[in-house]
Amino acid sequence: MQEARTGNSSRTGPASQETCPDGRRNRQLRGSVPRHAFRPRGHWASMARYASPIGSGCARHRRFSAVLAAVLASAEAWADETPDAAAERSDFEESALPEIVVSADAEGADGTSPRLKSAQLSAARAADPTGAITTVERSPAANVDAPDAASMAARAPGLTVRDQGHNQPVTISLRGSSPDQVPVLVDGIRLNGLAGGGFDLSLFPAAFIRRLSVVRGANGATYGSGTLGGAVSLELLSPGPGEKRLFGEIGWGSFLSFDGSLGGAADLSGTRILAGIQAKTSRGDYPFDYDPTPLIPDDGTVRRRRENNEMQRYGALVRVQREGRADIDFFVEADGGRRGVPGAVQAPTRYAEQNDASIISSGRVRGALMPGLEAEGRLSGRLGFLQWSPDRRDRESWQNEHSVTASASLRKSFSMDTLEVGGQAGREGLSGPFHGNHGRTTGALFAANELEIGVFTLAAAARGEFTGSEFGFLPRLGIGVVPAEWLELSANVGRSFRVPSFGELYLEQGSISPNPDLTPETAIYGDASAAVTLAPIPGLPDASLHLAASGFVTRYGDVILYELYGPMRVKPFNLGAALAWGGEFEAELAAALPKGVDLRLAAAYTLQSSRNQSRDVRYRGKELPFRPRHRAAARLEISVWRLEAFAALDFQSRQFTNRSSTDALDGHLRSDAGLRCILHRKSGLSLGAVIKNIGGTQGQDLYGYPLTGRSFHVTLGFDTGSESASPRRR
Repeated sequence: MQEARTGNSSRTGPASQETCPDGRRNRQLRGSVPRHAFRPRGHWASMARYASPIGSGCARHRRFSAVLAAVLASAEAWADETPDAAAERSDFEESALPEIVVSADAEGADGTSPRLKSAQLSAARAADPTGAITTVERSPAANVDAPDAASMAARAPGLTVRDQGHNQPVTISLRGSSPDQVPVLVDGIRLNGLAGGGFDLSLFPAAFIRRLSVVRGANGATYGSGTLGGAVSLELLSPGPGEKRLFGEIGWGSFLSFDGSLGGAADLSGTRILAGIQAKTSRGDYPFDYDPTPLIPDDGTVRRRRENNEMQRYGALVRVQREGRADIDFFVEADGGRRGVPGAVQAPTRYAEQNDASIISSGRVRGALMPGLEAEGRLSGRLGFLQWSPDRRDRESWQNEHSVTASASLRKSFSMDTLEVGGQAGREGLSGPFHGNHGRTTGALFAANELEIGVFTLAAAARGEFTGSEFGFLPRLGIGVVPAEWLELSANVGRSFRVPSFGELYLEQGSISPNPDLTPETAIYGDASAAVTLAPIPGLPDASLHLAASGFVTRYGDVILYELYGPMRVKPFNLGAALAWGGEFEAELAAALPKGVDLRLAAAYTLQSSRNQSRDVRYRGKELPFRPRHRAAARLEISVWRLEAFAALDFQSRQFTNRSSTDALDGHLRSDAGLRCILHRKSGLSLGAVIKNIGGTQGQDLYGYPLTGRSFHVTLGFDTGSESASPRRR
C-alpha cells in the first residue's frame, strides 16, 4: 500500500533539511531528477519499491517463465548482498505509523527522519514548489492493477482519461485541455511525438517508473511550449546506496493477454545502474454491445466481438548514473510493436494496422563550479518510425521523425533565494508519404528565481521560446504560505502557448485534411490551493490524514479542434477562445489498526466546465466536446499478514461529442477489485489477481470506440528490494 498522493505539501522542520557544504540547502536544476530533497516539505512519503508488469506473447511466455524461475533461484543470494537495504527496511518495520506517512516524523540518530532518506522530493515539486501537483509512488501492492503509466495517472484529480478501448491509445487531458496540450516527460525528456495527437500513456510500462507526478496548470515557463493544461512527469527507478535488486513479473489475462518484465537495479561503488526488458501481447477480441440503428432510440442492441484489435509490444531500457566531482547520467530507451486499428463500430477497419518503433536517449553532466554555483549540460535526442496502413496486405511507407536538443543551466544559491538561468536549442523534423519532408528549429531562454522569507515562498519564472517562425513569451508567478506545519496555501498565475504539430499542419491521411494556416494556441491560467496534513491525527497516533483542494480558471485562445470539412472529411481549425474553470479535491487516510491490519483510503474528485467563447453564436456558451464535467475516484486498500486487497471505483459523467452539444456519450461507473499474496518474503515472490469492471459496464469514452467489459488478470512477480520482502508486521 505504497501509493503516495501529494497536493500542495507541508513544510517540515529544519531537522529534515539536507545542507550543502556551505550550510545552504541543496537545490536541484529545473527539470532534473533531484539527488537531494532541497525542499523536503510534508509530502506523503513512502519507501516505495516495486516490481511491475508489461509483457509477453502467447508462445513466448513459456520461455519467459523459464527465465523467471532461473532468476528466482538466485534472487535470495543476491538479496543477501544488500545489508544497507535490509537495514533500511528494518528501521521501517519498527515504526508505529502505517507505510504511507508524512516525512515530518521522529528524527533518526543523525537528525534526519528515516523515511525522509528514502522519500526524495519529486522532480515536479522541485521544479514547481507552489504548483498544484499530485504524485503517485510506485509499489508492489499497486502492480496488480497499474501495469502502465496511464493506470497510475488515472488516480490523480484534475484529469480526463481518453480511452479508445483495450489495446488502443490512452491519452489524458488536464483542466479542459486537449491531449496535445499535455506534454509527457521521463526524467525531463519529452515523449510526445512530432505528429501530434498526445502521448499514449499505455505504452510506457510501470515496471521502471519510480513515481509519476501530474502537474496541473499552464506552466510553460517550466515545461516549455505545449504545456496548456499541465504536464505528466515520470521518474525512473534508481537504486539506493549499496542496493542490489532484481524484479520481474509475468501475467495472464482475458482476451489472450500475456505480459512480462524483467529488470535489475544496483549501486556498484557509486555507479547506479538500471536495466530491463518488457514485452506484451494480446488478441484483444472483447465483446461489446452494438446498436445497428443508432438514430432509433430504445430499439435494442446486438452482441458483437471487437475484430482487428490484436497488439504486440517489446522494449528495453538502460540508465547509468555516476556521482563524483561531476555527476553523469546516461539514459536510453527503445520500444516498438504493432497493433490492429479496428476503427469505430459504425465504420470498422478490419485490415488497418499500425507499426511503430522509437528510441530516445539523453546524456547529462552536472556539477558545482564553486560553492553555491551549480551547472548542468544536457544533450537528448529521439528517433521515431511509424507505419499506418489502411490495408495490411498493401503496406504504406514509413513515416520518420527526429529531434535533437541541447541545453545548459546555471543555478546560484544565496542566503534566502536561488536564481537559475539557462537556454536550449534544437532541431526537429518529420518526413513521410502523407505530407512530405518538414523541419524547424527550436530554441529557448529562461530564468527562474525562488525566494524564501519566513513562511513565504515566492517562485517567479519566465521563458522566451521559438519554434520555427513562431515565438511565445511564457511568464509564471507563484506564492506559497505555510502558516503552520500542517497547513500550506499557494496560488499561481501563468501563460503558455502551443505551436501546431506537424500532423495538424501537413498530415494528409484517410479522411483527415491538414491546415497549414493554423496559428498557435495560447492559455492564461490562475489557481489557488490549500493542503492540510495531519500525521499523526490528534488522538490517533497510528493514523495520518492528507486533504488538498484547488480551484482554477483557464482561458484558451485560438483553440484547435477538428471539424467536418466537405463530405466525409475533417480538418483542424482555430476556433477562437474557450474558458475552463473548476476545482479539484483529494483526500487520503492511512492507519495502522489492531491485529496487524494496515488500511488506506483515498478519494479524488474533479469538477470542470469548458465553455466555447468564440464569436460564432451557434456555439458560444456551449461545452467543448469530450470534456466530462464530473469525475470521481475512490480506492480502499487493506493489508494484513501476507495479504493485500483493494477495491476501487471510478465515475465519469456524460460528455458531449460535438460543438453544438446535440450529441453526447453517457457517463459510466466502473469498479475493480484485487488480491495479492506474498508467497516468499526474501525474494518478494507474490501472486496477485484482479477483476476489472466488475459490473461489466459497457459504453464509450470516445465516439465509436467501445470500452472493455469485465476482464480478469493474474500476475506472478518477484522483487528482492520491495517492502513485500520485509513487511512491517509479520
